[in-house]
Amino acid sequence: GGGKTLIELCRRQNTPKGKVIASQGVARLAITMDPTLAFPGQKTFEAITVLLPLLQLDEKVKRDTIMNFEGLMALTNLSHIDETHTNKIITTKEMIPSVEAVALEEHPMVRRAAVQLMCNLSKSEKYIKPVVDGTAGDRLKILILMCQEDDMETRSAAAGALAMMTAREPQVSKMIRGAAASWQESLEFICFDAEASIRHRGLILLQNISEACIETAEILSKTPLKEILTGMSRDLDDAWSEDILELEDQGQMRILLKELSQKVLDTWVELKLIQPNL
Repeated sequence: GGGKTLIELCRRQNTPKGKVIASQGVARLAITMDPTLAFPGQKTFEAITVLLPLLQLDEKVKRDTIMNFEGLMALTNLSHIDETHTNKIITTKEMIPSVEAVALEEHPMVRRAAVQLMCNLSKSEKYIKPVVDGTAGDRLKILILMCQEDDMETRSAAAGALAMMTAREPQVSKMIRGAAASWQESLEFICFDAEASIRHRGLILLQNISEACIETAEILSKTPLKEILTGMSRDLDDAWSEDILELEDQGQMRILLKELSQKVLDTWVELKLIQPNL
């Protein structure tokens, strides 16, 4: 009954500070327990709505980075339950603008938690459609910029979100070029990342873009990416980071990255953007 009591404290007559403290209690339960056990039945949906105050600016009650972080982590756990919960987060009034605002916070852990939630939401058509419609504000720009973050998990989440969005909706591939001035640098960053899993996401994104937008593919085919892809497709040691070379997987990840690199190059050859490597 603890979860139910906390939700009621967020809702009933309570001081603004009391409501925020109750919201933080809800967040901590959703982080430390299985949310479906902490909030049985429909209470998981109610938990989503009462977490919003942890992400909003309010003159009456100061929010700190811990509150932001816990609110985001709790929402990420709730989004994992199923698509209905993901869509509840997306359709809760003021929720998405609040999440995306804290994605630009100074604290790296808050940025990471926000981008990881954005990645989870990117599985949903309801989160991608506003990008295509031009009503999503800086959503695409934030994700492109976050591909250059120092924090590995933030880069991974941003690359994953973009890979999913472009796979689900080819139109997003055509919008990347106009979304952020440093879009090329971001793509190079993740396609040549020291981490194999991020490089994998980067190459899937690059393939999606190449298949959907010949104009963008043409620009990319004339950048250092071509040399990077060629090196990986030939499994040259210089093309891999030390971390990738030292993976204890019998070279399985290198084989996967090699094949993905070749696939992008083959697409560019088909589009007559580059000459085939004989």
